[in-house]
Amino acid sequence: MLKNLVYCRCGGLNQSGLSMAEVMIGTAVGVLITVGTLVLLTYMVTVADENRDKTMATLEVQYVGFWISEDVVQAQSIQLGESEQDPDGFPLIINWITWDGSVEETITYELEQMEGSQMMQMIREREVYRDGSEDPDPVHSGTSLIAQYLMPWSESEGTGTRCCRMVYSTDYDEMKSLVLNVAAKADRSEASTYYEIYPRTVVNWLPEDVDGYYNGPECPAS
Repeated sequence: MLKNLVYCRCGGLNQSGLSMAEVMIGTAVGVLITVGTLVLLTYMVTVADENRDKTMATLEVQYVGFWISEDVVQAQSIQLGESEQDPDGFPLIINWITWDGSVEETITYELEQMEGSQMMQMIREREVYRDGSEDPDPVHSGTSLIAQYLMPWSESEGTGTRCCRMVYSTDYDEMKSLVLNVAAKADRSEASTYYEIYPRTVVNWLPEDVDGYYNGPECPAS
């Protein structure tokens, strides 16, 4: 009887084992699950990187719009480039005297090429003078890095970073605004936007030719 019991137990063990086909099917399912998990993780990492790049590019564009808008609304004089040879409108020089007439401020925005890159960075220089003072040196000056990874202006493609003057009607010369196009690129993502900024007062637009007429960059729609 003991012999029969041992035989039955061994027989039970043999019946509970996995066949070769079952092992292969299980292995294939495991491989599919592993591959699917890796693909999903890769996709999640890629999307996260793209979202990060998009956020970074958008922030750079917003920084430029914020700073220039804050300065242009106070402007009494705006210079877009130094001549018609500066189609991107930079350097952008903004000048005003405070309401009490005691202080004169000059803000200069410059585009500089980033080291080892085709992208540009924007520098803001602020100089404060005592109005009417004979001292030619500013009482305060400072330079700030406003934004990086800005795309340079492309005349052929009509994209990039530039500023120009918008004129609505020759009958109302005071109805003018600064149009600012800003584009930035961070690795695989780009962001761009369009700002139209109105100064609070009548502005002297520079540069001017010998007859006193503005000859700087104007928006194509003007």
